[in-house]
Amino acid sequence: MAMAYPTDYDGLSDGKEFALGLQTVPGGGIFNPDSDLDGLLDGDEYYVYHTDPGLRDTDGDGYSDGTEVAVGTDPLVFTTPAEFSLALAIARGEGVIKIMTPLAGGDAYQNTAVTVVNMTPFQEMWFRYDNGSGWSSNVSLEYDPGSQQWVYTDVDWTPGNYTLQVFGKNATGVVFAQEISFRVMPGTEPLPWWIIAAAAGGAAVVGLVMVVAYKKGWLRRPGGKEGTDKDGGEKKGGPSEKGEGAKKVSKKSTKTTSKSSKKTTSKKSPSKGKREGE
Repeated sequence: MAMAYPTDYDGLSDGKEFALGLQTVPGGGIFNPDSDLDGLLDGDEYYVYHTDPGLRDTDGDGYSDGTEVAVGTDPLVFTTPAEFSLALAIARGEGVIKIMTPLAGGDAYQNTAVTVVNMTPFQEMWFRYDNGSGWSSNVSLEYDPGSQQWVYTDVDWTPGNYTLQVFGKNATGVVFAQEISFRVMPGTEPLPWWIIAAAAGGAAVVGLVMVVAYKKGWLRRPGGKEGTDKDGGEKKGGPSEKGEGAKKVSKKSTKTTSKSSKKTTSKKSPSKGKREGE
């Protein structure tokens, strides 16, 4: 019964530790919760990670089991130095680099920009991506003081699934990183709702002003007619009034000509009568 109890509280019973031979590991056994000193409890190694609790580096890649678990690599699969460096940079980037767009695990459009917030000073930032055809070359991000973000807007994603890795280097040359996955949908990103609302509101205001201006007579009405003044009379000085004036002048001229003709006839008639009398 006692052999089923973990004396060192490592989650692995004393009987199992003896069965695994952990008592033969220098400093290991039932009185040491981490027999191989790799940073993992013997019970976690056996039941959770399936690594050897009596062997510091189960896969023999030079990185201890505990270290690989900490940075996110697989302690059961050989890890190259490049893979470890990337994983370490990503681990550093947790809480330091936040990729705002594209949204992790979400959908993006073909023109969705890459925007990143950093919580520690960086000398430079860049990114690369993989859409299933291999990693792209590094693309530099530019710092925007206005938004206080690192951005890249000259994008033209091809629809599909992507993995995006963003890197940042501080003044001492230490590299931080962050990685996300997202999907690109066909088409371009629609305008934000507030821009559409502002445009619609502006159009409504312009339309209202035009209606008021028309009713007040500030604008010429269809057909060339002028608006009315405050007294309800016809405005002076417009092309329509000029036409009316021309008509009045024409009528007046006709009446004058008619009167002149009558006078001329009246003067000539007596003279004609005199000659007939002679």
